[in-house]
Amino acid sequence: MELLSHNMDNINISFDRISGTLRDSRSQISKLSSVNRLLDSLQFIFKLPANLRKEIDEGSYSKVVPLIDTYIANQSIIVYVFSKKIK
Repeated sequence: MELLSHNMDNINISFDRISGTLRDSRSQISKLSSVNRLLDSLQFIFKLPANLRKEIDEGSYSKVVPLIDTYIANQSIIVYVFSKKIK
């Protein structure tokens, strides 16, 4: 019984160590994921004028509205980026 208790303690210690390591990794992955979403939004915004011009030139007006809707959804990203750049 004492051996079982000792093994359980070792398992708990190992679990705590692994959990701590993974917690750091999860935090880094979360930050990278956030940066990736920001970069995707910025890439969309920077390509927007060319994409709008292309769709208008091709007469694909039905494709213009979703582009504008996506732009509106990303306006908070624009404000965030420019507020960080000014400070």
